[in-house]
Amino acid sequence: MPVPRLIRTFGCAIVAVLSMVSLLGPVGCGYTAGQALYWTGLFKGPKIEPEHILEDRVLLILVDDPDERVHWPQTMTYLAESMRRELLDHEVVSHVLAADTVYRLRAAHADFNTRGCREIGRMAGADRVLWLEVRDFYARQEISDIDVAARLAVTVKLIDAGEEEDRTKVRVWPVHPNGRRVSADLTAGEVTRAKGVDRIAHLLADQVADKVAKLFYKHTADDFDRSSR
Repeated sequence: MPVPRLIRTFGCAIVAVLSMVSLLGPVGCGYTAGQALYWTGLFKGPKIEPEHILEDRVLLILVDDPDERVHWPQTMTYLAESMRRELLDHEVVSHVLAADTVYRLRAAHADFNTRGCREIGRMAGADRVLWLEVRDFYARQEISDIDVAARLAVTVKLIDAGEEEDRTKVRVWPVHPNGRRVSADLTAGEVTRAKGVDRIAHLLADQVADKVAKLFYKHTADDFDRSSR
């Protein structure tokens, strides 16, 4: 029985893809075979819907460490910068205030630490505040043979800076008052390859920002955009 043309065509395409993948190892392209198959588009995971759609309003990113867990303070700066970049790059919103906005407000107001999140948002001229509170931080350069050598965890809340009449409407998202927890871990191998405090801090911040941003836009599950870095 003759093979239908569509099946023949698809079969040839599969053979071509597998042949290409088999050549990637020797030429040193830097990708595993699984990653190469992913980039062909044939084996991508399902699409994940956003947990919340951000209105296109002026947004302030507030990274807070109320319990002073972060002993590498640059991590906080990197997280604010990376968070802003992720949201803008993926066109989640069009106006995110500069990452140093909070630091300028802190320097200008002696009572800054007594202000609430909503009030800080109003001081900055924001309509919404994406509030990231650090809940866990562990990182060091000297590591032992353990699975998790560095970790950054935050809870995420979206605050309406302009709401003054109804306190129940101040927290726009999520429903749970404790917020949405997001974390990133680095293995001992990743920490070793990072070679330095600054790079480790960058990796943790970038991974958390990536995961938080994906809460707000449609994306593909199990992609390689961070693991291949």
